[in-house]
Amino acid sequence: MYYSAMKNSWYDDPANYPDFPSDAVELSAAQYDEFVRFRPVDKQIVPGPDGLPMIVEIPVPSQREQIEAKRLQAYADPITGSDRFFSEAARLQMMGAAESEIQVARQTGLNRYAEIQASFPWPE
Repeated sequence: MYYSAMKNSWYDDPANYPDFPSDAVELSAAQYDEFVRFRPVDKQIVPGPDGLPMIVEIPVPSQREQIEAKRLQAYADPITGSDRFFSEAARLQMMGAAESEIQVARQTGLNRYAEIQASFPWPE
């Protein structure tokens, strides 16, 4: 197997890839097993300073990153998210609906967006 630090990715036969990375290095089956097959689930593979893979702890997201992830997930929820209303407004506009209909969809989206932000406030 080959490892590319530039792409932090694994490759089998270089002939299978028209854009095979120039920095790829060949590693033994035992090294591949160590990094991929037997890697602890609470660790990740990152490029090392020597261009070889290394296993490190998965960083714990900051409180702000956790809140942002929750907000993004909530915005995109197909049932309760705000994005669906903005999509609806865009669809209505493209279909030539009345401006009042478009504005109702937009305002509903803005209201839901504000509710989500209030549900997941930024840390102090």
